[in-house]
Amino acid sequence: MTLLVDYHKLKLGKYDIPTWDGLCYPILLYLRDEQVHSGLEIKHAVADGIGLANNLRHLTYDNSKQTTKVIEDRIGWAYSEMFLAGILKRPERSHYQITSLGLRLLNQYKIKIDRYIVHQQPAYRQHNQELLAQKQSAQHHNTSIDNIADINQMVQELNKQVASELLNLILSNDPSFFEGLVVELLSKMGYKGKNGSSYVTPASNDAGIDGVINQDPLGTRTIYLQAKRYAKDNTVGRPEIQRFHGALDEKSADKGVFITTSDFSQGAQNTAAKLGIILVNGRMLTDLMIKYAVGVRVKNQFVIYDIDQDYFE
Repeated sequence: MTLLVDYHKLKLGKYDIPTWDGLCYPILLYLRDEQVHSGLEIKHAVADGIGLANNLRHLTYDNSKQTTKVIEDRIGWAYSEMFLAGILKRPERSHYQITSLGLRLLNQYKIKIDRYIVHQQPAYRQHNQELLAQKQSAQHHNTSIDNIADINQMVQELNKQVASELLNLILSNDPSFFEGLVVELLSKMGYKGKNGSSYVTPASNDAGIDGVINQDPLGTRTIYLQAKRYAKDNTVGRPEIQRFHGALDEKSADKGVFITTSDFSQGAQNTAAKLGIILVNGRMLTDLMIKYAVGVRVKNQFVIYDIDQDYFE
């Protein structure tokens, strides 16, 4: 493979391996073809393309339980940070592509691009401001761990941060990804039934229906879905609810769920209530994703014990 850059010229960190921001330059060099590449492909191409000695290329962390290679972990960190900064975009899950901003920064800074340049980009600063606002909100509550209520409050605040990141990731993917996500979510919530089926409708022939969940094998009980991936500040109005209702009428359906990443106007809510359409906005969506483990995984679990008084009687 052609050498992207000699790693000795990059900013080095622990183990004499490039730091995550030192790796921004070779990642952007690899992605300057403006094509879409998978995260795994980027990790291997960059790790193999900076001339690391074999022992450094395959070095893992000191923790014997950790099998992740140090260099690949830092590459993943680098393209994740650049994604948050708008230097890279994610056209589909786990795939990345350089943006016009990324090309401009590559041409302007070349090997000198580092964390300071990445973190000063408007998109990254906005991301940090959102996290800061969430932390400041949490400070209004008592966060001591003297009782169960305090612990529950802390968990809720942490999950709010996860929910915010979930919404950003959904918005960074294409609409078809979102449609698949909502079908998977409702299936995990139990709407598919034991032997039912669920699927995303073809984009060319959806007739206003984005997903279908058959609650039984014969499809005698069916839920129709509409999924709209809109910016956070968008508001779904009454006309869109009415159009969805028209699509349900064509299916002779009485069960419809309208899910959006944004929110609904009061008129949309009133109309949906009259027509029997269930509405799910962005906040409710991410809460449900966390509750039913769609796009998230358990990071830590803690067990709190109480005395079993019956045992001592």
